[in-house]
Amino acid sequence: MYLRPFEYIVTLAELKSFSKAANALYISQPSLSQYISNFEEKLGLLLIERTTTHFELTYAGELFVEAARRILDLEDGLMRQFEDIKGLKKGRVCLGIPRHRGSLILPSILPAFYKKYPGIEVALTEGSSAELEELTVQGKTDVTIINLPVSSDQLVYETLTNEEVLVIVPPHHPLKERISEFPQNFLNLPVIQLSELRDNYFILRRNGTRLRQVTNELFLQAGFTPKVRLESSSMQTIKNLVATGVGVSFVVDTWVEAPPTPLFFSLGNPQKTTLQLVAMYREGKYLSRATRAFIDVAKEVLNKAEE
Repeated sequence: MYLRPFEYIVTLAELKSFSKAANALYISQPSLSQYISNFEEKLGLLLIERTTTHFELTYAGELFVEAARRILDLEDGLMRQFEDIKGLKKGRVCLGIPRHRGSLILPSILPAFYKKYPGIEVALTEGSSAELEELTVQGKTDVTIINLPVSSDQLVYETLTNEEVLVIVPPHHPLKERISEFPQNFLNLPVIQLSELRDNYFILRRNGTRLRQVTNELFLQAGFTPKVRLESSSMQTIKNLVATGVGVSFVVDTWVEAPPTPLFFSLGNPQKTTLQLVAMYREGKYLSRATRAFIDVAKEVLNKAEE
């Protein structure tokens, strides 16, 4: 299908750079610029207003990009429907997932998925939650696994599982006296009040993450400002620092790896300490049978792990 003008101009609009767009399209920058100029001449309209330092889309260019995205989505959906007609013997799922999340749940999900659908390829895109939302809006991923909330009204989601936020403390913390066995089996965790840790130092996820949003609310409800010793974007770093006694922190239950070294406690209020893990995709985008199958397997694996 002859969709090159749509692909070229949408890529240019998204990357906001002729050089970056040319690299992404595997053509030279002069070729891209000339191609768009020739296309504008055929249309009799200017789509891009160029200066010596940058460019901007004209009003006609904005309309073109908006329509072009829909056309490319339709073409992508048609190709996927053709794949679906052939059955699930071949196909591709473009999956978005935060880096820390992928390292913990994909080793459980992917073997189960490949066992059922060995001919389906899973292409990973990793990034922050905000980056992945934008990529999903742009149609660069078929589905993204992420925690709520989702900020864009162009995205819809299905719940995969609910995750409890747990408190983790060093192995020799005074709260160890409340634990009957160690290592813990996570079936019946002891419950504590967050206010009991008022005098402790905390190691927290960086601002902007879903977990940090929840923990900030928990501190407000507990009525104190935490003494933050360190912030990190790496959950593994946080867990290792807690294990060595640097401070206490929070983790969701699906991030727990065995054997656990820190001690784990519940805050005993699931309505306030639950993160919803969802499969997110753009509203109106065709969901292929391969993508549908991946979501179903993810639900099955994640909910089985909770039993």
